[in-house]
Amino acid sequence: MFWADDERLHAQGVQAITRRVLLGRTQSRNVMFQLLDGAGQPRLQLQVTPKGEATLSFLDGHADIARVTSAEQH
Repeated sequence: MFWADDERLHAQGVQAITRRVLLGRTQSRNVMFQLLDGAGQPRLQLQVTPKGEATLSFLDGHADIARVTSAEQH
């Protein structure tokens, strides 16, 4: 959902400020939470599988995974 100013900017092709957090499901049914940088690129991603396995991924400026941490690694 966008605020009125964000809707106006979005209609002009400018990325809205509210596009910094995403919450949803992946095609493999994992729940995913992403934090995006100011350019709209994902930088931090938390996923939980239907079986409860969680991973935390750090992404570089090109949205490529730079590091992954899971509970099983500790």
